[in-house]
Amino acid sequence: MMHSTTFVSRLPRAFIYLAFFNFLIGSSLGGWMAEAPAMWSTVGPIHGEINPFGWLTMLIYGMTYAVLSLFAGIRPARAWVGWLHVCLAEAAVIWIVVAYILQSRPVLSVGLTFQAIAPVLFFANIWSAVVSSRRDSRGGKALPNASVDAKSSHGLGTGASERSFRSRDAQYLATDRLARRGTDIALIIFVVGAWWAALTTLFGRTYPQTLKPQGAILLEYYGWIAATVLAVSLHMLPRLTQFKGIRAQAIRVGQALWGIGLLLAVVGTVAPVVASAGSRLLGASFIWNASIYLWTMAASRPSADGGVPISLPTRLAWLVSFAFAWLLGGCLLFGIPPLSLFSLHLLFLGWITTLVYGIGYRLFPLILNRPSPRRFIALAQLLCSVVGATLMAIAFSPMSHGIGAQTMRTTLATGGILAALGAVTFLLQWLLPYGTLGQKGWAGTPATAFGPRRS
Repeated sequence: MMHSTTFVSRLPRAFIYLAFFNFLIGSSLGGWMAEAPAMWSTVGPIHGEINPFGWLTMLIYGMTYAVLSLFAGIRPARAWVGWLHVCLAEAAVIWIVVAYILQSRPVLSVGLTFQAIAPVLFFANIWSAVVSSRRDSRGGKALPNASVDAKSSHGLGTGASERSFRSRDAQYLATDRLARRGTDIALIIFVVGAWWAALTTLFGRTYPQTLKPQGAILLEYYGWIAATVLAVSLHMLPRLTQFKGIRAQAIRVGQALWGIGLLLAVVGTVAPVVASAGSRLLGASFIWNASIYLWTMAASRPSADGGVPISLPTRLAWLVSFAFAWLLGGCLLFGIPPLSLFSLHLLFLGWITTLVYGIGYRLFPLILNRPSPRRFIALAQLLCSVVGATLMAIAFSPMSHGIGAQTMRTTLATGGILAALGAVTFLLQWLLPYGTLGQKGWAGTPATAFGPRRS
């Protein structure tokens, strides 16, 4: 099996930087719509495509390739398949955006078909890499070193916490197994949802006003993206906190609630009698899972085997993000529709994007080979983003109906601008040259993505 030395640095970064570019556009459009509600009907579908698929899906692809390579030594045997994947995934977003602008069903069909093929290609690429890695291992061939050279990663290749990310110790086996099951199921759900949307557009007789069936949207939003984020969080949580008390049975309960709730919610798009039960079970799963994460983060302490405490920005982002997830669960449990603007902004802007900030401050210095930004920049960025997300949620919430329209427009505009400013600030920390935003690491020195340097 050929292991390209440039794969780790180039392909995952291509996905991640394209995700950054898409997020910059998507967040700017969101801020524009918040300030000018008259543009919602025109810009809304574009914003709704770019953020879930141009930003989060592209980021998931890139992070998966990077983490498999860095921490497991697994790389696709044929790098060109990965590059075909990145081109197809980004082309899908561009094609769909153009279709929304032109209101062209043929163009939309092409874009949705690309979007349906991309996860199939992703699955095949990852599966072939795992199979090849196992074959090489059985054949006695040396696998690529999963560690990172200290010089090329600003010293990140040292310290106990990086070893914990690669560790296969018994303390991680149960949660890792459940997390892998979660990501596998989420990817299968994405394939089903993407092909459902594509085939509906290809063979439907009318150009749908909503452009996608609601069932497919639920599968993509609450199945693919939400379930993947929960699974990735489960992989990372015990390693970030060095906490050894996460019970697999509690995670299984959360996964069961989510799976049954999602199934009923999707069936409820054609049989409304079960829609409410599905939405409420989804809400219960969010409350259950968020409670596990919040309790674990609050109870965690550095382990006795040399674990490194996580940085303040990362810890705050995780805590706040799962507080948003808990709030979303409560709202779904009490009957707010999962595809309402209120629920979707809690899902994407409150929970997932805030969590991405926390994961990014932890892993992007390693994956992107960049020093960590200064703590006060990260904290200011998080404050801006969280306040923006909160204001937008308030503006879209049911309680906004009893408040003056002008007040709500002001609240929405302020929230949208703050959220967009937070997104831009986050991206600039990884895109601008070193030192532009005072990038010297949390402790004022390079190489501190995983905490203070140890001797």
